[in-house]
Amino acid sequence: MVTKAESVVEASERLLQEVAERIVKHAQPEQIWLLGGTATGQGAWIDVDLLIVLPGEWDYREQSLAIRGSARVNGIGLHPYLATPQRFVQYQERDYVPPHFSLSESRMLYERQ
Repeated sequence: MVTKAESVVEASERLLQEVAERIVKHAQPEQIWLLGGTATGQGAWIDVDLLIVLPGEWDYREQSLAIRGSARVNGIGLHPYLATPQRFVQYQERDYVPPHFSLSESRMLYERQ
């Protein structure tokens, strides 16, 4: 809910940070990237596409479902795309994240220190 003192953009950023914090708590990713129109300010905040860089071995489907469940916020449709650190290097080299996202038009929300 947006308060009088908070703009829609501020409220959306707050929700994004809440989603990122939940993902970090659940999955301990190396990085989380906001993809697509939401990152460039041209997309709706209804659907949020995230690239989540996860170390180790994991089942894509299971981890994706678990992240969706742990990071659920009312009013936002979360679409996580998962990558290993090695796969992420390939994405950086091509500036392309399947199915149709550009890393140069994306924004990092989180990076493990």
